[in-house]
Amino acid sequence: MNTFKKAVAITLTAACMLPCIACNRGTDLISIDKRNTQTTKAQAALHESQTPTTTAKEQKSLLEILPLQDEKGEKLNKKAFTGKNVYVIFWTTWCHYCKAELEDLKIISERYKEQENLTFLAVNVLDEKEEAGNAKKYFSEHGINIPLAFIKQSAASSLGISGYPFNLILNSAGNLHSLKYRDKRSIKYFFAADKEQIDGFIKQILEA
Repeated sequence: MNTFKKAVAITLTAACMLPCIACNRGTDLISIDKRNTQTTKAQAALHESQTPTTTAKEQKSLLEILPLQDEKGEKLNKKAFTGKNVYVIFWTTWCHYCKAELEDLKIISERYKEQENLTFLAVNVLDEKEEAGNAKKYFSEHGINIPLAFIKQSAASSLGISGYPFNLILNSAGNLHSLKYRDKRSIKYFFAADKEQIDGFIKQILEA
């Protein structure tokens, strides 16, 4: 894992999350105070990783780095997401908070389907209880038309993603959007969010 990947993993692990409940098997969420302390160090590490060991053209974006797969287990073709703002949700079919958020995203994605610079991506996390077929079946039964991709649990864990749903928004360059939360602090990742919060974040990035 190169310096940039390590920094991404540190930053995601120490992310300043929305204070809400998320599905998490066997791992407690870090307290908000501890996250706030760690996030400053993580952001510094990320900033350091993006300074001149490589040129801007050589530096890969987070979108490029994410080890996503298609339903056949092949490397995902990310062309449809390149150059766009991408709302990404990492989820599992056993997580009821994920299902609730997906229902909201189903409605929201339909509302923004004519927005050319915005798209959505649902990344199903594959573990010992989760197969790609589960996610496909769930989407089909619930009429969800959001693009679907997959990631192995080991890969998600290496990025610090252990609770679900885990959300982030990528900008047109394929990197993390900085979002303003209720108290105006800046966040870049969050667990479960309701329809109003999701809509508010999307409006932020479209108005930026």
